[in-house]
Amino acid sequence: HAIEAGSRNELPWCGKGQVALEKGQFSEAAACYATAVDITPSHSVAWTNLGVALAKVGAPADVPVLKEAATAFQTAAALDEREPAPLNNLGLLLGDLNTH
Repeated sequence: HAIEAGSRNELPWCGKGQVALEKGQFSEAAACYATAVDITPSHSVAWTNLGVALAKVGAPADVPVLKEAATAFQTAAALDEREPAPLNNLGLLLGDLNTH
């Protein structure tokens, strides 16, 4: 099993998180991506996907979780300034917060 064999490698955790996201298992996805960024804090895509998962977990009104999502997007944006996805997702999240 990839995660058991390489628990200090973020990539299996990212893969497991992606599968969980696709299945709508957002808490599981968030846990996987949180482990990935713990292992490799510079992995900007994992931070973005952590934000996506947290935004789904927190929607529509769990403000502390939504703030965690915003922080994850901001971290991803700081790590890779050329990638538009984190800031796009942050903008969508903030727009959603203003409508609720």
